[in-house]
Amino acid sequence: MRISIVFTYNAQNRDVVKSWIQKAVGVGCREIITVNEGDAPEIHYPHVININVTNPKNHHEPLAMAIGAHYAQGDAVILCRNGDSLTHDVLSKAGKAEYSYVPFHGICICPRSSFPWRYDIDPGFKRGKAGEFFGLKWEISDESAHPAF
Repeated sequence: MRISIVFTYNAQNRDVVKSWIQKAVGVGCREIITVNEGDAPEIHYPHVININVTNPKNHHEPLAMAIGAHYAQGDAVILCRNGDSLTHDVLSKAGKAEYSYVPFHGICICPRSSFPWRYDIDPGFKRGKAGEFFGLKWEISDESAHPAF
C-alpha cells in the first residue's frame, strides 16, 4: 500500500514541520509532500516534494493542504496538521481505510477512492509542475525530489 502524507507550513511552524518530516520518514511513509504557504524559506529534505504557494492569501491553509492532497499519488493520503500523532499504527490504518476519517486530532486519512474531491465549481487543479487551485497559484520547487512509487 502506497501512503502519501501532506504537511503545510509557514514561517511560524516551519521548524516543527521539519521535525515531523523526520518522523514521517522514520515510520516508513513513501511520499511526503510539503506545501509552503508562501511566507517561509523552503524546507529542503531528500525525497520530499516541495510545493510553494506563489500568491499567498490570508487564511488559505485549507486550500494549501488540498493542493498537496490532490498532487499526492498514494493509495491513501494523510493530511497532517499534528505530526506528533504519526505512528506505524496510523500508517497501517491509512492503508486499510475505505472512507475518509480523523483518527486523531490533526490527522485526516483519505483513501484514493475519495479523490478527486467534488466541488460545486471547477477548482482549476491540474497535476503538473505549476498550477492554480481556487485562485491560489502554486509550483513545484524541485522536480528531482519525486520518489518512485
